[in-house]
Amino acid sequence: MDKFPASVWRRFLAVVDDHLSVPAELLVIGGAAISLEYCSDYLTRDLDTISTVPPELWDAIHHAQRQIQTEYGFAKRPPVEQTGVFDGPESFEERCRPASLSGLRHLRVLVADIHDIALMKMARGQSRDMEALADVHRHSPLDLPTLCVRYGETESIGPRERFRTSFLVLVERLYGAGVADALEPRIVELDAIVGRGTPGEWHRAAFAALPPKATPTLKERECGQMKEEMEYDPTFRTSPT
Repeated sequence: MDKFPASVWRRFLAVVDDHLSVPAELLVIGGAAISLEYCSDYLTRDLDTISTVPPELWDAIHHAQRQIQTEYGFAKRPPVEQTGVFDGPESFEERCRPASLSGLRHLRVLVADIHDIALMKMARGQSRDMEALADVHRHSPLDLPTLCVRYGETESIGPRERFRTSFLVLVERLYGAGVADALEPRIVELDAIVGRGTPGEWHRAAFAALPPKATPTLKERECGQMKEEMEYDPTFRTSPT
């Protein structure tokens, strides 16, 4: 099996927990996070983490890989990759939440917010990633203003024009061509600010990028963090495509 379902990853993490004797934390991003938390039908080749993995956790992971391979008769062990460089929105770690896993005694599993995952996946530009996000969106719609904010918070690797094109392709896939077309000139304006403004200015520019029927309001949280509290014209919140 080249790709593994949520049931395998849940069993894998339970076995990791069984082999731990000390508390440990694993922050999961990418396809495994989608599979575990947002779309259980999604198959993924590996589990990506950005956590600093201590030796005790690596030992438990290696034990679990061998055990899962034997239990399921897989030709290969489920890969676990520690990721260092990727396109991710600023401070996305602060928005991570505990995965819906029960019975774990030592292992704390966190998953990235789906809007942050969407930006990371979008940057790869793979059609299967877009399909996965569309499937998630059909079941639990992603929030367009939040996606715009995350876009403004993301410092892309590579040409910004390519990143912008990928973002607009994602918007079209989720909300339709009309929304993407209306958004494009405003996203171009937003890109002129990203990279030289303060985070608060990025947020305001992202909200300004929304099509005219969106009416966002903005409040500040403690420590200068920004919180999005959007109000919508009902005609703008389009149905998933």
